[in-house]
Amino acid sequence: MGPARRRRWLLVLTVFLLGGVFLSFQREGFEKAGILYDFALLVSTPPQRAIHWVVKNAEDLFQRYVYLLAVQEENDRLKRKVEELLQERERLKELAASADRLRKLLRLQKRLGWKSVAAEVIGRSPYPYMRTLIIDKGTVDGVKKGMAVVTSEGVVGHVIEARRSSAIVLLITDRNSSVSVLLRSSRLRGIVDGRGDGFCSLKYLPLRGDVKEGDEVVTSGMDGMYPKGLLVGRVRSVKREPGRFFLDVDVSPSVDFNRLEEVLVLLSPKRRS
Repeated sequence: MGPARRRRWLLVLTVFLLGGVFLSFQREGFEKAGILYDFALLVSTPPQRAIHWVVKNAEDLFQRYVYLLAVQEENDRLKRKVEELLQERERLKELAASADRLRKLLRLQKRLGWKSVAAEVIGRSPYPYMRTLIIDKGTVDGVKKGMAVVTSEGVVGHVIEARRSSAIVLLITDRNSSVSVLLRSSRLRGIVDGRGDGFCSLKYLPLRGDVKEGDEVVTSGMDGMYPKGLLVGRVRSVKREPGRFFLDVDVSPSVDFNRLEEVLVLLSPKRRS
């Protein structure tokens, strides 16, 4: 046993002995105790006060510890609840955005008067030189090669391959895409070809043609693929180069293909009753 532990045990033993003397004095009476009683009281009081202080502070410390644990648990619970509410809010926002897009497609479907099917974009071409999408509708849904694909924002492209439950869509920005169009304002006709870089070129417009930046380019309906009047894009730039027969016109597509999630595949025009 070390010196420090011996001193502690000696102090405790002294306190108990003095306590016993104090009790014996109480039994014999304060008058007989005299100086010994005063001495015992003097010696035993400081340790008793010290013990009382230690015990009380230990109780206070323990109660504070328990309280802090409870507070920490409540904070953790509230944090988890906040996280759950934030996730639920984001889920509801996503559902609301999806419902809004589907409502726009439904309005477009009614306006066009075509038999159509809504599809979700489930993939994109991994090759940078190909501008294609994969949708989750195929031949079992009536989708066939050559059918137009659109959204409420405008023309997306057309189906180049239809499988049983999916299809590949060639975007109008692909180099192999061509769409018969006209300018909404001047009614000049031309062909929009994909450039492969996210933009299109509007070809076969005469040098003296009335074309300016911002003009809307819409489908002409002459190619037998797209209904007339669907927005394709807007004129981005116009160049008139001497010695050429046609204008050099760049077009920005109206559809943001990087954010595209749902599309409408046009199956066939509805017959009038």
